[in-house]
Amino acid sequence: MKDLGREDALKIISALKVHVEEGLYQVLPVESREYGLARDWLATFQVPLRTLDALHLAVAFSHSLAIVTADRGLAAAAEHVGVQCRLIV
Repeated sequence: MKDLGREDALKIISALKVHVEEGLYQVLPVESREYGLARDWLATFQVPLRTLDALHLAVAFSHSLAIVTADRGLAAAAEHVGVQCRLIV
């Protein structure tokens, strides 16, 4: 999306790797149920969703987890599909 420069993007990727290794995030599998949920939500055309955002929401939904985001569009989509969300700004 070209919102970040390459140097900043590499810093974020590096930080994410460290955070995952330290257990700050729980990594969950994406299974057929989640692909189906994401596909069905995208097919309604009722809320603008990117495919990967739809998958993230489907995994959260399947595991009864909340998400935290600074993306207002993703927060609105989460509310629409019934995923708890905390919007940080």
